[in-house]
Amino acid sequence: MPWPSIPDFPLGNPFALATGAAGIVLLALGESIGSARAFSSKHGYRIDPDQELVALGASNLSAGLFGGFAVDASLSQSATGEVAGNRTQLASLATAALLLATALFLAPLFQNLPQAVLGAIVIASVLSLVDIPELRRCVDQRRTDFALALVALLGVITTSVLTGLVIAAGVSVVLLLYRASQPALTTLGRIPGSRDGFGDIGRNPGALPVVDVLTLRLDTPFYYVNASEVETRVLAMVEAADPRPTTVVIDIGATSELDVTTADMLLELLRALRDLGVSISLAQVKGQVRDRMRRVGLMDALGQDHVFLSVLLTMDAAMQAGAETAVPAVPETTADTAILQEPIGPAVPATPNEPTGPDGPSNPAQTSGR
Repeated sequence: MPWPSIPDFPLGNPFALATGAAGIVLLALGESIGSARAFSSKHGYRIDPDQELVALGASNLSAGLFGGFAVDASLSQSATGEVAGNRTQLASLATAALLLATALFLAPLFQNLPQAVLGAIVIASVLSLVDIPELRRCVDQRRTDFALALVALLGVITTSVLTGLVIAAGVSVVLLLYRASQPALTTLGRIPGSRDGFGDIGRNPGALPVVDVLTLRLDTPFYYVNASEVETRVLAMVEAADPRPTTVVIDIGATSELDVTTADMLLELLRALRDLGVSISLAQVKGQVRDRMRRVGLMDALGQDHVFLSVLLTMDAAMQAGAETAVPAVPETTADTAILQEPIGPAVPATPNEPTGPDGPSNPAQTSGR
């Protein structure tokens, strides 16, 4: 039995050491958390991923001090234990005792055991984790998730567990970046009968566009991956509008931080719209975003009187600058408009304590000087 000591490792090729360690970490993390989630979902209990990682780190630290192998939560061993009837952590202590007894006394009994027998035990155990109904649910609800599951499965089967995980993770990152680069830019209109209700014109047939104002909502976070696409689409919508709007309002409530590329793009968009004779205002601007805008000079270029905490205040400022709202007959209420509508009543001036509806906070205030 070795005494605990700091392991001796060569520093001649640190790149090979780092890549090997990274592979072990990726494999251990993916298999351990994946196994924990699979069994917790199957048996209806909750796990704490942070606590799982603490246990995994402590196990590997102990294994390193005693010269042991890297430790992780093996999916095949967990499945085998489940089939054998393991239900509590006491089973792990019993398994450890049997392993120690086998290493000291019983190893000769298993010397001639064919590896095919061990493989059959593992395969029979893991088959219980193959959830065909879950795959069917992925096909019905979101085929992209089903495709990712197949990529991971085929990668593990045709290569190795580590390579399969890397392939699946790489494909997931590519899809994530693609979705982020195609932001959802929604055109908003005012819901008749509600002074402060705004909704997607495409989903609410009764929503009325504000004359001379193009109101847009960015439903995804605003950052460098989609900054150029947003600029291109906003300019295209302005140029295609007839008549051309005098003001563009962009609701960026989904954005909690601005990176350098996004801030630069907003400056370029500001200049391009001003060249077209169109002003721009930002709504639902969070505190961290306003701080970044001040730091990079975007607040000074845009003007504090063009940055607001709600769509309502932004539209009020735009209409005071000369825009008017078309008011035809109130159409039949749809499922989406019913959420935004309020009892019809006379419009009253906005006050600091007036609620702003689903697109604004309960105490809207212009961000000028804040």
